Amino acid sequence: MVQQPLTSAAGVLALLSESDNNLKQHALKGLNPLVPQFWAEISENLTEIESLYEAEDLPIPARQLAALIVSKVYYYLEEYDEALSFALSAGPAFEAEARAHGAEEYVETVVCERLIY
Repeated sequence: MVQQPLTSAAGVLALLSESDNNLKQHALKGLNPLVPQFWAEISENLTEIESLYEAEDLPIPARQLAALIVSKVYYYLEEYDEALSFALSAGPAFEAEARAHGAEEYVETVVCERLIY
């Protein structure tokens, strides 16, 4: 069976409003690789993702992943100060992203932004 390409992040974004934290964590894991393709659509839910970064009832790795997603969306919006701020908050999630294939430009831009300030 041939897998159809994704045309939207709507299904994953819908999971963010579920009450179950496991579903929210699953949504964050699903959103991260979708940011380069669907950043504009994801940006419409930026406030909700930022609130997950601040949610004390989520495990720290999930909160760091939320910060990474927010950082990447701000990067695509060319809001580099915000991208840097959330990248620093992402900690180990940002470090893992730095080793991911295809993330070089994002990582280099954020690191350069850090060197400038």
